[in-house]
Amino acid sequence: MAKKLSNPPSDEEVAIIKNLLIRGQLTKQEILGYINRARANPSKNLNPGRIAEINQGTVKKYLPIKPANDELVDEFLKKYYAAQNEDPLSKNTLDKLLPIKSLNPLILDITETSIIECKEVFQKQDGYIKTIAAFANNSGGYLVFGIEDKSWQVVGMQNDNFEKYDLKELNQHIHNCLNIDLQIGRHIFILENKKIGILYIPPAKIKPVIFSSQRDGISIGQIYYRYPGENRLITALDLHRLIEERASQLSKTLLIHQLNGLLQEVSSHRFND
Repeated sequence: MAKKLSNPPSDEEVAIIKNLLIRGQLTKQEILGYINRARANPSKNLNPGRIAEINQGTVKKYLPIKPANDELVDEFLKKYYAAQNEDPLSKNTLDKLLPIKSLNPLILDITETSIIECKEVFQKQDGYIKTIAAFANNSGGYLVFGIEDKSWQVVGMQNDNFEKYDLKELNQHIHNCLNIDLQIGRHIFILENKKIGILYIPPAKIKPVIFSSQRDGISIGQIYYRYPGENRLITALDLHRLIEERASQLSKTLLIHQLNGLLQEVSSHRFND
């Protein structure tokens, strides 16, 4: 018997994905991010393999679905861009990120995904550097404190260690380990009178993020990536994709510089004439 797919895409999502694949302007990872953002519930995130299945035509039930028309997809993208401009630590964003499943006891309707990891207690000495590197190499993510792992029960933070933690210390730790700078966001989120601590880790501007110093269990040169529910060494496939994306960014940057130089040269000639 075939294994049932978890969180399968709807027919409408398949149609949108097919359109975006045909356009060829986005990577498969970016398309995945668009769909998951539209779902607005991390526990319902689409598995990365679904995009590849649709692209390769390996799932029969997706084959008859035609690509969505451009008008529908443009409207979908417009809503996505509007959501992207929203503060990642705004109340609206966090309400969607941490939906409530039950009130007594207070349990969240979540699971650990590629963008969220929960910890019951904040420990300053931990540093969470592996998780930070993994999130930075993917699409960013949230470290959430005051939540029991696996049960997702909200216990709240029992002291003010998180609030008093100097982010400059964390930023220095990140720079020492990864040789990059990240604008880590910190927020105290109140849920039913319980304090939840949240660190938001944005995606790195230049990937892959590589460990530049040796730490406990981590060697120089290792690259960690965030997969659903875990941080682990990046697969060859994902590393190849990151390298391709970086090469594409460098090509675009070089092209922009060349065009700017050409425009300056043309302007100079016009002025001299």
